[in-house]
Amino acid sequence: MKDGAKKRRAGLIGLLALALCAANSSGLWAAPSGQAARLTIHVDRDGPKISPLLYGIFFEEINRAGEGGLWAELIQNRSFEDDPKEPLAWKSSGAVKTRLDRQSPLHRQNPTSLYLEFSGSDGSLSQDGFSRAPGKDHAAYPGGMAFRKGEALRFSMYQRGDCPLEVRLLGQGEELLAKASLPAPSGAWERIEVTLDPSATDLSGRLLLAGRGAGKVWIDQLSLMPVSTWKGHGLRRDLAEMIAAVKPTFVRFPGAALSRAWT
Repeated sequence: MKDGAKKRRAGLIGLLALALCAANSSGLWAAPSGQAARLTIHVDRDGPKISPLLYGIFFEEINRAGEGGLWAELIQNRSFEDDPKEPLAWKSSGAVKTRLDRQSPLHRQNPTSLYLEFSGSDGSLSQDGFSRAPGKDHAAYPGGMAFRKGEALRFSMYQRGDCPLEVRLLGQGEELLAKASLPAPSGAWERIEVTLDPSATDLSGRLLLAGRGAGKVWIDQLSLMPVSTWKGHGLRRDLAEMIAAVKPTFVRFPGAALSRAWT
């Protein structure tokens, strides 16, 4: 018998034994009065055959399983739609004013952008990704975005206005790991993209956008993704490779009888 089949059989036998013990202790199963109960397990015999098609994986979008988990995107609230009153997960500092804006959206299905007004070159906007839940104390864990030396990241966003920006990757101690000057915006929405190569590994970093002078700019649909993702599908390689190694025959999404082959 193959090792995989042995392990599965042993696991099923263990689960059966636990279930029977629980049933007996709760009084759901017991021998007739005056008779001793006996459980016999034949480990040398094959049990019922189980179809290999029944081995799969279960996915539910809770506790950052998808956004902030399997999906490799590092920026939280990248389109400013997560909260109607404030730019959730973003922090501004220095000579910059911010507000959510819905006057001239990028698209009618994406109605909110973030307006930035810089009065000097020391204003900035930053965030540390999905690590911190709103309203909770995470002082015991620094959190932050995971940057690794040798693993390039692709930053992109839509912008319009007249104030050029600079994007920076900072370490936990505010060390500069990478930076790039972004093209000056114009009056119309346009997409820009740059590649950032972290100079060191820091698993508690953050992203910062700094103004290069005075002016105003609207931004939307920001993204910071590893250049290399699993099969180019935008999934984290480490997590997706572990899931693929299980060789599941289906992916089950809760709430409906929906499944598909993992290819």
